[in-house]
Amino acid sequence: AMSDAAGPPALESDTAQLVALARAGDLEAFGTLVDRHARAARRVAAAALATRDDADDVVQEACLTAWQRLGDLADPLAFRSWLLRITWRKALDRRRSVRTWLTRLVSGD
Repeated sequence: AMSDAAGPPALESDTAQLVALARAGDLEAFGTLVDRHARAARRVAAAALATRDDADDVVQEACLTAWQRLGDLADPLAFRSWLLRITWRKALDRRRSVRTWLTRLVSGD
């Protein structure tokens, strides 16, 4: 399987190590992982949403979900694409709920 980890093997083993530490409850290691991919996650969220605030909120929610579900991540080297998938799903959920709210507002329900 192709991994989506960026760069040299040293970074890949570093990613695997950070995921292992984060799974053991190390918030600092998780923070390092998130920092590495936060810009990409923001771009993904911004592609689906109208405002930067919404995108930032979604990225925060996605990071929280990733922290809670770290045990579900099969391949530590796939952390980036896994985080971005979570972010995209949450962004679409938010976009749907905003649209529903707007529709209700306009129709006067």
